[in-house]
Amino acid sequence: MLYELRCPVCRQADAFSDVERFQQWTIRVCQTCGLQFADPLGTTETYYEETRRKSPSLSSLGRLGPDQFRHSARRWAARSRRPEVAIRWLREHVPPGAIVLDVGCGAGLFLPLIEQAGFVPIGIEISETLVNFLRAKEFRVHLGSVEDYPAQWPQPQAIMVMEVIEHVPDPVGFLRAIRQRFPTVPLLLSTPSPRSWAARLGVRPAVDWPPNHLLRWSEQSLRIALQSAGYNSIELSFGPVLSQEIVPTFSSWLMFRRVLGVVPTARELSSDERSGVRWIYSLLFRFYPTAVWLQERFLPSVLSVVTVPMARLLSAKGLSCLSVDVIAR
Repeated sequence: MLYELRCPVCRQADAFSDVERFQQWTIRVCQTCGLQFADPLGTTETYYEETRRKSPSLSSLGRLGPDQFRHSARRWAARSRRPEVAIRWLREHVPPGAIVLDVGCGAGLFLPLIEQAGFVPIGIEISETLVNFLRAKEFRVHLGSVEDYPAQWPQPQAIMVMEVIEHVPDPVGFLRAIRQRFPTVPLLLSTPSPRSWAARLGVRPAVDWPPNHLLRWSEQSLRIALQSAGYNSIELSFGPVLSQEIVPTFSSWLMFRRVLGVVPTARELSSDERSGVRWIYSLLFRFYPTAVWLQERFLPSVLSVVTVPMARLLSAKGLSCLSVDVIAR
C-alpha cells in the first residue's frame, strides 16, 4: 500500500534526500528542517520490552542492591559528565525537595543523581521489565505514559527527558502530551548533538541506527518540534568535546564497524540469532568495569596525553560533546 512520506517534525512532503541505507531502512534528511529519520519510521510494540529483557547491561545492574546501584550511577555520572547541565539547572531553578519527573527513565541512572542533588525523583517508563527493575531499587516509577500519569501522584516542578526523543516516531505528539499534561512545568531534554564530533567524523556508536535510533536531530528541527508542542522559550546548550568520550566511542565504532564489519542494533545485541555479535558485546560489557577501573587508576595520564589535546582541537573547530542539552518552557 502506498503512503505519503512526510517529515515527522515539520510535516513537509517530497523534500528529502537519502543519507544512507541500513538493513531494511533508508535514512532520509528533510531539506526543510534538517531532521534525519528512518524510513519506514517505527518499531514493533514489543521491541523495547524484548531488548531490555535480554540486555546484558540490565542483567549486570540487576545484581546490584539499591545502595550499590546508586553508587554505580554516581560513578557513571562522574565519568561521563552527561548529567552536569541538567543537575546544575535544577539546583539553580528548582527548590530543594521538589518533585522531578524523569520521562522515559530507562534503566534509571538519572534517578539517583536527582535524589543526590536534593530532589525527589519519579520515573515514567513504558517497559515493564525496567519498571520492575527500578522498583526493586526502591524508586517510584509509573508504568505507562505521561497521559496516564496518576492524578493522585505528586505533581512535578521539573521534567527531564534524557536521550529519549531520538527513539520516538512521533516526537511532536510525544512532546505535546508532556506540555498538555504539565503546561507550566519546565522541560530539560537531551539528545545526540547535531554538532557532535562523533557524528561529524562518522564515528557513530552501534545503537545510532534503527530500529533503536529513529531520528537524528538538527538544531532547527529541535526548535520546530518544541514550538509545535507549545513551548515558547527554548535554549540549546552545546558543551565542549569531553576527553573521556573519545576512547569509548572510537572503541565501539572500531570494534563493530571496522573489525566485525557490522553495525548491530539493540535487537541484535540482545538476540540469540546473532550469538557471535552478542557474545563479543557481552564479553566487552563483562570486562568493562575492570577496564574502567584500570583506566581510572593507572592510565589517565597516558590517555590524557592524546585525548585532552584532541578534545580541545575538536572543540576549537566548533564541534560539541555527544549530546545537546535543551531547556524549554
